[in-house]
Amino acid sequence: MLSNMMKDIDKSYWEYGAARKKAKEIARNLLREGYPVEKVVYYTGLPQSTVLELKKEIDSPDT
Repeated sequence: MLSNMMKDIDKSYWEYGAARKKAKEIARNLLREGYPVEKVVYYTGLPQSTVLELKKEIDSPDT
């Protein structure tokens, strides 16, 4: 029984990570298109701090 619960937790953790990765990808695309941070937060469900970090990366890319 504990083994099944651990498998479920692992699966949930993986799914959360994949969903968050996709949300960040969408956020980057929206920011590149000029969407305001508030709208990106609303559309992706990411925390504002995360969106601001992504915006900072986009605004000043390392070359």
